[in-house]
Amino acid sequence: MDSDLVLFCIWTLLCISLMGFAIRRTLKNRGMGAPITATIGRLELGKMNRFNTTLVIHTLQSLSPGAPAIGIEVVKTNFASYRLFSIQMTVEHAAVLKELLSTAISRSP
Repeated sequence: MDSDLVLFCIWTLLCISLMGFAIRRTLKNRGMGAPITATIGRLELGKMNRFNTTLVIHTLQSLSPGAPAIGIEVVKTNFASYRLFSIQMTVEHAAVLKELLSTAISRSP
């Protein structure tokens, strides 16, 4: 093979990889509706329906009083796909969610 062709292929793959990373990062911030200030943690849920599922909890920069301050991402990946679902909530909604989860935990066998 011609060395110029090999370099061109390597350069093209590198550019595609970097563009994919940039697009995912941009979509993540856009999907949250506000800039992410910190990532609090990740919960790996394992494989579900051929997808590895992860919950990622973020704090968001609150742009106004009553605006969403907490973001939850549901990330589903497999070898050929990357799916990202975003949920934004206020502190009050997060408190209700905490209570609902506590109730569900106490009632589970």
